[in-house]
Amino acid sequence: GVLSSESWRPILVACMMLASKVWEDICVRNLEAAACTGYSTSALLSLELLTMDTLSWNAHISAELFAPYFWAAEKVLREGRDDLAGNLNELATTAEGKHLERTLTG
Repeated sequence: GVLSSESWRPILVACMMLASKVWEDICVRNLEAAACTGYSTSALLSLELLTMDTLSWNAHISAELFAPYFWAAEKVLREGRDDLAGNLNELATTAEGKHLERTLTG
C-alpha cells in the first residue's frame, strides 16, 4: 500500500493505539480512541487487527522511539494542535472518517 492523504490518519491512529497498549499500564481503549477520532469501535478493532497482521504480530517498540511520539500526541490532545501541522481539528474531515468506515466494514 501507499501512504496517501486518505491513509495516513487511520494508520497513525492504529499505530498509536497499539504503542499505547504495549507501553502504558493504563492504555488507550478502543472506546476512548473512537471518541477522539470519530471512528467506530468496530472500525478501530478491524484497523488494529489489520495493522497487527501487517506487522506479523510483532509489536515491539523501544522506549526511546515511543517517548517522543507519546509526548507529541499528548500535546495534540491537550492543545488541539501540532507544531508542524497546525490546528488538527480543522484538518480532520468527516469524509475521511466515512471513507475509513466504508473501507473497514465493507
